[in-house]
Amino acid sequence: MAQARRIGEQGRYELIEEIESGGMGTVWRGYDAVLDREIAVELIRPDVVASPAQAEEFARRFEREARVTARIGHHGVPRVFDAVLDEASYDRLYLVMEYVRRISLRRVLTGPGDGGAALLPVS
Repeated sequence: MAQARRIGEQGRYELIEEIESGGMGTVWRGYDAVLDREIAVELIRPDVVASPAQAEEFARRFEREARVTARIGHHGVPRVFDAVLDEASYDRLYLVMEYVRRISLRRVLTGPGDGGAALLPVS
């Protein structure tokens, strides 16, 4: 079995399995070794920052998004626990969030294997 990838101060966050990937990066199911809880980690691709001017704007947007999301207290929005932005090299960019066990939006939209949209449950 391959050794799990760890990120964060002293390897605090263990990346267990890739959940989804997209234009900005990859979301992983992970584990926070300090707080002993399951988490989701969104790793931002370092190549989204191509120039110093772009890096400055990206840093502002990243920090603003992390702060705003962390303030939201709603059952439909995962809580943000940590945001890491290495402004020296921009090679370490990630958000650590509450892990929510649900069907992915992509799966809902594509349906159960037939390419058609699935029905959403109604309470």
